Amino acid sequence: MSSEQGPESPSEQGHESTLNGSVSLEDLPQPLAVLEYAHPSGEGGPSCRVLVLGTAHVSAQSCKDAQALIERTKPQVVMLELCAERKPMLAQQQVKEPDLAAALAEVRAGRATPFQAVYSWLLARVSQSLEVMPGEEFRAALGAAQRVGAQVVLGDRPVSVTLARLWEALSGWEKARLIGHLLWTGTSLLEADSLRAEIEALKETDALTEAIREFGKTFPGLIRPLLTERDLYMTHVLQRLAANATTVVAVHWHETIDVEALMRLPDPRVRRRRRLVRLALLGSTVAAIGLGARFALRRRAA
Repeated sequence: MSSEQGPESPSEQGHESTLNGSVSLEDLPQPLAVLEYAHPSGEGGPSCRVLVLGTAHVSAQSCKDAQALIERTKPQVVMLELCAERKPMLAQQQVKEPDLAAALAEVRAGRATPFQAVYSWLLARVSQSLEVMPGEEFRAALGAAQRVGAQVVLGDRPVSVTLARLWEALSGWEKARLIGHLLWTGTSLLEADSLRAEIEALKETDALTEAIREFGKTFPGLIRPLLTERDLYMTHVLQRLAANATTVVAVHWHETIDVEALMRLPDPRVRRRRRLVRLALLGSTVAAIGLGARFALRRRAA
């Protein structure tokens, strides 16, 4: 995401087709959302414009788009869809060799959930196939931001919080299906050209919306922690940036966002109780089936 100081009165200018009277919005990389904000009456401060660029994490074209957008518009602030925990991705220099055994070892050591391990392995597989490092568009954006003197902000929610809330939101059956789905995807990847075309298609709003809708039907517990909550969190970050002269309009912009709720981790005691209840129910079910079978055999023998 990149934000740029706009005209003095966007409400008077409306949705104009140029930036600073020189850069045509139609000539900028797409898909691009243009959002505007004016300070509430009496608070002062300049009116500003935000440009939100749609990218894919393993797309060579997205790298070029992010760099071109920043270099052409010269924004005050560039916000990346990264968190501090994923900051090392900005220094990554080579494609990681996919190693499922090493990923599962992280699970056994308690350093990752099964979802984290399998997802990391899948991303490495896709990156190796396309010869593009995960997050390359972030590194391209960082370099461009440094060249134009823009402030860089990591605006995403901590990935550890997102994954903890995601894993807690899924039922046991959904967890098993999700892991199986990721493993199947990783072992049956399309050819590089077809895969590249699929990824580029997902940058289009309609295609992405449809893909999310279909994925949500299969894994309904996944959408809120993985997408909705993170969107709200990043909107909150943009609101804070707006208070310091770079201002943005976005979905939920004028609503109060409960960030504490978005950052709340599942209570491990509750998880343990749920696990014990499930084990107890499973044990009772197995016992009931065993007793029923034994009773039926006795009656048949009699």
